[in-house]
Amino acid sequence: MSNTTVAAALQQRSAGVSVPQLDSLSNEAQFHLVVPVYDRQKNVIGALAGVTGLRAPNFLDDYIRNRYGRSGGYLLIAPRERLLIRGLSHSRYMEALPAAGINPGIDRYLQGYQAYAVIHQKSD
Repeated sequence: MSNTTVAAALQQRSAGVSVPQLDSLSNEAQFHLVVPVYDRQKNVIGALAGVTGLRAPNFLDDYIRNRYGRSGGYLLIAPRERLLIRGLSHSRYMEALPAAGINPGIDRYLQGYQAYAVIHQKSD
């Protein structure tokens, strides 16, 4: 479990999601979800955390498996890290995106653009 993610959730008094990382024991990609736990006086008294492995079936599958139109799909991306966390299949995960400037379409989305587009890259 990422101490940074837990500390941030406790200090900011809000839920947090870690940057995906490789687990040192299993060598599997995973990310952590953390939410602070409060007492009746609204003091933070702890945290509830969970780990989601990216190779094994998980709650993301239902979202990512859905298609957008006939051939489109959804990706889970960590924009600051320029990292494809999960593609349309379990075979594409923890994949580095092209460096800034190589694909202007991807760059726009990583900067917060929200709309549909056709971006050609390695097929899933």
